[in-house]
Amino acid sequence: MHFGDIALGATIDIPFETTYGNVLTTLTGTPAVSAYADNSSTPITAGITLSADLTVAGSHSVRVVATSGNTFAASKNYTLRISAGTVGGVSAIGRVIGAFSIQARSLESRIPAALTTNGNMKASLVEIITTALTETTGQIAAAFKKFFDIASPTSTMNRITLVDTATTASNAPSAAAIRAEIDANSTQLSAILTAASNLNNLSALANLFGPVILEIPDSGSVAIPFRFVTRDSEGHLIDVDSNAVTLSAINGAGVDRSASWSAATRLSVGVYAATYTILSSSTNESLALSATAAVGGSPRRGDLGVSVADYNTATIQGQILTYVQNAATEAAATTNKSAVLAAVAAVPAQITADHGIGTYQRNTEPLTSTQIQNACDTALNDYSVANIFDVGAVPAAVLAAAAAAPIASNVKRVNDGDIAGDGSDGNPWRAAP
Repeated sequence: MHFGDIALGATIDIPFETTYGNVLTTLTGTPAVSAYADNSSTPITAGITLSADLTVAGSHSVRVVATSGNTFAASKNYTLRISAGTVGGVSAIGRVIGAFSIQARSLESRIPAALTTNGNMKASLVEIITTALTETTGQIAAAFKKFFDIASPTSTMNRITLVDTATTASNAPSAAAIRAEIDANSTQLSAILTAASNLNNLSALANLFGPVILEIPDSGSVAIPFRFVTRDSEGHLIDVDSNAVTLSAINGAGVDRSASWSAATRLSVGVYAATYTILSSSTNESLALSATAAVGGSPRRGDLGVSVADYNTATIQGQILTYVQNAATEAAATTNKSAVLAAVAAVPAQITADHGIGTYQRNTEPLTSTQIQNACDTALNDYSVANIFDVGAVPAAVLAAAAAAPIASNVKRVNDGDIAGDGSDGNPWRAAP
């Protein structure tokens, strides 16, 4: 006997009888009832309670709690059978006592599953006018919710789809008003442009760093270190393409001295090291050093002007550079030619004072005109401005002052030979061993 179609999770009570010789007979032993889904041979015992001899001997009832937790499922048919017990001394195992189904037959049994907790019918939008909806999961639902998730809508669909014709705004400023506003703030605009220009000047994309005076050694050679630094447009250090850096050196006569460079090596991001070798046989000269590379195909270049000089010339160059820098600063501030000439005229006396070393002063052998010329040409060249002073006149002024007060010098070498001793009786001057 079929006892109906129920909803999943419902409870159903099914009565049955056991007889022997057409007489109601007690179900003895340890009686039990199991359920079987469809054609399955696997018994379900959870949620099934047998009440034997409920009112009279041989009259029984089975209660089934048909929940998913008890392994029951919708759209299935279930058969109840005696799984243990005897009737009149004969086994009753396998005897069918009833059947039922879960949401498999009647519309009524399916309705609960089709309703929301609020009792509304569930629906899913699968097609629009026979066209199936395909989407990345959740996008249509999310768009629908976003479109309508407005607390107090003030527009309508008609307004959304309406195409308006743009009209001239009544409160827009006129061209004349805009020009007047720009004119009124021209000072501020100029200041902004100046600040931007200054910032750009400080934001070099490549720089070559190193000493500007390279001293010639007394013997052998010396490798002088330089650094090449590259940056991106935002000022951050950045490596050059393939870490390839090309180094060059050209003297004032156009002679290529690039062979004196070592290969550039990467120290860190955007920082490369190289050395320039000066030999004891090197001559006094000016050099234009450069380092070139590319970043993302865009060229980068760093330049540095340096002087190769012996000890005396290098020392005097540094001193003259200091004096003339002060003079050039004053000239720039006053645009006064006489101030520059007066400062330059004071250079010889200052050199004399600087070279008064110890108690011995070799006043009878002042510096040569060539040494003075080299020192002044190199030191003053960067500061020679048209109509301010004549660089060529400086060596003559130095020599004239030296004639009146010879420039002191400390003799260390004669005819390319080193001198030893201090001139005392116990330590006379002599050729160094």
